[in-house]
Amino acid sequence: MTDKDPYPDHATGPAETGGLPQAVLSPEQLAALSPAELRRMLHDLQLLNAEQSVRVAQITLIATERERAEKSLRDREKLLRAITDGSDDMIFIKDRDSRLLFLNPAGCRMFGLTTDQVVGHTDVELQPDPEFPQAARFMDMDRRVMESRQPKTFEEDFFTPDGERHILLTSKTPRFDDQGKVIGIVGISREITERKRAEESLRDANQKLRLHFEQTPMAVIEWDLDFRVTQWNPAARTIFGYSREEAVGQHASFIVPEAFRSQVDGVMQALVKKTGGARSSNPNVSKNGASILCEWYNTPLINEQGIVTGIASVVMDITARTQAQQLLAWEKSALESINRAESLGKVLAKLMLGLEAQLPGALCSVLLLDDDGIHLRPGAAPSLPEAYIHAIDGIAIGPTGGSCRTAAYIKRQVIVSDIASDLRWADCRELALEHGLRACWSTPIQGGAERLLGTFAIYYREPRHPVPAELELIERAVHVIRLAIERKQAEEQIRQFSTSLERRVEQRTAELQAANKELEAFSYSISHDLRAPLRAVDGFSRMMLEDNAARLDDDGRRMLGVIRSETQRMGRLIDDLLAFCRLGRQQTQPAPIDMHALAQGVIDELAAQAPERELRFDLHPLPPACGTQAMIRQVWVNLIGNAIKFTRGREPGEIEIGTREDADGELVYFVKDNGAGFDMRFADKLFGVFHRLHSQQEFPGTGVGLALVQRIVQRHGGRVWAESELDRGTTFYFTIPNPKP
Repeated sequence: MTDKDPYPDHATGPAETGGLPQAVLSPEQLAALSPAELRRMLHDLQLLNAEQSVRVAQITLIATERERAEKSLRDREKLLRAITDGSDDMIFIKDRDSRLLFLNPAGCRMFGLTTDQVVGHTDVELQPDPEFPQAARFMDMDRRVMESRQPKTFEEDFFTPDGERHILLTSKTPRFDDQGKVIGIVGISREITERKRAEESLRDANQKLRLHFEQTPMAVIEWDLDFRVTQWNPAARTIFGYSREEAVGQHASFIVPEAFRSQVDGVMQALVKKTGGARSSNPNVSKNGASILCEWYNTPLINEQGIVTGIASVVMDITARTQAQQLLAWEKSALESINRAESLGKVLAKLMLGLEAQLPGALCSVLLLDDDGIHLRPGAAPSLPEAYIHAIDGIAIGPTGGSCRTAAYIKRQVIVSDIASDLRWADCRELALEHGLRACWSTPIQGGAERLLGTFAIYYREPRHPVPAELELIERAVHVIRLAIERKQAEEQIRQFSTSLERRVEQRTAELQAANKELEAFSYSISHDLRAPLRAVDGFSRMMLEDNAARLDDDGRRMLGVIRSETQRMGRLIDDLLAFCRLGRQQTQPAPIDMHALAQGVIDELAAQAPERELRFDLHPLPPACGTQAMIRQVWVNLIGNAIKFTRGREPGEIEIGTREDADGELVYFVKDNGAGFDMRFADKLFGVFHRLHSQQEFPGTGVGLALVQRIVQRHGGRVWAESELDRGTTFYFTIPNPKP
C-alpha cells in the first residue's frame, strides 16, 4: 500500500461509497496503517459526515418547503373554492374550444344543471334550443377575447331554459400557458337584472317627471338659496307670461307686487330653515302688468346630507276660481234677495252693488221696458250720477242713441269701448262725457219667447274693452236679473189675480151658503112633506088588507102588498138621502175607537135581523182606529150588511172581517164574502149614488149605502175600494189614517 493508494485493496474508497469504507478494516490492517494514513482517513471520514449532514439538512429543508407550499396551495384552493362556491356571480373557466372546464354553483343554478352535466360542454351544447340564440353569441365573445388576447366586458340578455330573462354583465380574460399561448378564457358574469330594472324604472320615472313638468297645467318653479329661478316650466310661462329664458336667474320679486314682497320673503326664509311655509296664497303680477291671485305649494329641496339646496314651488292661478266663488256668492245672495218680500227696485239695486264689488270701477245699471214696449225707464243705477239717470229716463229704443237703446232695438249685446269716438253715441255723446262716462257695455234682458224686459249696462270712466271673464260674468248677471224681473212681475200678477180671486171666492161662498140653505129647506121638506103622504099610503094599504082581505082576490092582495113594500122602500131611500146630505155638513170629531168591539156589535145586531139565514162570521182581531165613532159604525153596518145581503143563496154565507198591511205599511180593514160578486169592469160605478150593479128583484136596496161609506171614509182622510169576481164573492177594503199630532 503506497501514499497514492492508502486504502487496502479490499477496501473501497470514498469516491465509490461516498467517502466511507465498503467494509470494516481488520485489526491487522489498521495496525499496518501509518499515523499519517490514519489521520488522513479520519479527516476524510469527518469530511464525509459533514457532507452527509448538509445533504440531510438540505433534503429536510426541501421537504419542509414543499410541505408548506402544498399546504399553502391547499389553503388557496379552499379559499378560492369558498369564494367561487359562495359567490352569487357565475364564475367559469373554458378551454381553447370554449368547453367548460369549471363552473361554480351559481352558474350551475342558472343553467339548472349540475357540475358533472356542464363540464366538458360548450354553451351551444348546453342550450341547443333555437329559441335561445344567446349561446352562439357567448361563444362568439369567447373567440373575440382569445383572438384579441385582451380582456373584454359584455352586457347581454340571457334566457334560462324555462324562458326566464336575465341581464348579465360578463367580463372575460384570456388564459395563457408558459409559452404565452392562449389556452382558453376565465370569466365572471354578474346578474344585473334588478339593477337594469331599477335603472329602467328610474328612467321611466324621470321621463314621466319630465312630461309632468312640461305638460302639467300648474306652474313648477325651482329657486336657489338666493331665491332666483333655476327651473321654469311651460305652465309658468302661461300663468306669468315670461319665457324660460326671461325667467331663469330672476329674483322672486319680479312676479310679486311690492306690497307682498316681505310676506313672500318670510315664506321663503322659513322654507330654507325648514320651519314651515309649505302653502301660501298671495297676489302676483304677470308680464303684462295684470294682477293675478296665485296659490303656492312650496317645499325645500334637500340633498342626501340633509342640506337645503333650494326651493321647489307648484303654483296655481286661482284668479278665475276666486272670481267664480265670488260670483256664486253674489248669485246666492241675489236669489235670496229675490225671494224676500222686497220691491223690484230694491232687489235690482242690491244686485247692481254686488256686481260693482266684483268689477272695480264699474257703474252698473238696469233699464226696464215700459208697458208701451217702446220707452226705457230706470230700474236701478245706484252709482250713476242722478242727473244722468234723470236725463235718460224714458228714452225710446232705436238703432242709434247709445248702447242701451241700440241693444234693446237689435236684441243683441252692444260693446262700446270709447264713447268719445263711437258713432252710435253721436246723439248723446256730450251727455255721457259731461258726466265722465267713457265706456258702456249694454246687454238686452229677454224673457220667455224672447220678450224684451229691458237692458243691463256697465259703464266705466275710462275707455275699456271687456275680457272673456267679464263677458261670462255679464251673461250670468243678465240671467239673474231676468229671474228677478220675471219673479217680481209674476208676484205682481199673482197679487192682482189673488185680489180678483178673493172677490170671486166671496161671491161663490155666498152662493154656496144660499145653496146650503135651500138644501136644508129641501131636506126639511123631504123629511116632513114627503113622509106624511108615504105614511098615509102605507097606512091605508095596511087597513085595506086588514079590513077587506076576504073580499079581495089574490091579485088584489098582491098589488096592495107591492104598494106597501114600495112605500116602505121609498121611506128608506128618503132616510138614506137625508143621512147622505147631513154627512156633508156634519163635523168629524176624532176619538179612539175600539174597532173590534164595534164590528162585533154590528155583527150581532145584523145577524139577529136575519134568523132564517145560516151565516158564518170569521172576525179577526181588529186594531183600534181614531175617528167619529157614529160614522165609522155606519161604515161597518153598510159593509157587513152588504155582505149579508149578497150572500143570499149561499149556504152557509161566509163573511170574513180582518186587517192587512199594504205595500206602504198602511193598515187596511176588509170585509170579505162568498156572495154573488160583480164584474170589475163596472167597479168605477160602485160608489156612485143610485148606481146599482144588480136588479132590485135580485138584491133589493136604495143604491146609497156604498156612496155613504165612501163619503165617511174620505172625510176621515182614508180611501175605500173593492175587489170581486162574479159568483166568487167580493172584498171591500178601507183605511182610517190616524190624525197627525
